[in-house]
Amino acid sequence: MKNAFKELNSIRIISSDNVDDSKYYFKKANELIKESFYDYEEVVSLNEMGSKISVWVKNLNEEMQSLILFAIENDGKFSVITVSGKINFDSISKLSGSLRSGAPFP
Repeated sequence: MKNAFKELNSIRIISSDNVDDSKYYFKKANELIKESFYDYEEVVSLNEMGSKISVWVKNLNEEMQSLILFAIENDGKFSVITVSGKINFDSISKLSGSLRSGAPFP
C-alpha cells in the first residue's frame, strides 16, 4: 500500500449520501468535465448493477498525472476523488484487487 501512495502530491475525496443531490452532482460532474477539463481523457466508464463510475486522467508529463474519479453507487452515494502526482497504476490495481477479494494489502 505504501508504494501506491508514496509519490502522490494530493488526494481529495468529496462525497454526498443525499440521493437527490447525488444524481444532480453526477450529472453536473459529467457536464463540467466535458466542458472545462478538455485536456483530460476518459479512461474508464462503468455502468453496472445501478452504479456508475467515470475515471478521467491528464498526463502532465512522463511521471506526473492528475486523475479524477466520480461515481454514484446503487444506494445513491456520490463521490469525487482527485489524485495528483506520480500515480503508480500497477500498485493501485493490486490494491483494488486485494480490496475486492478481502486479501491483506500487498
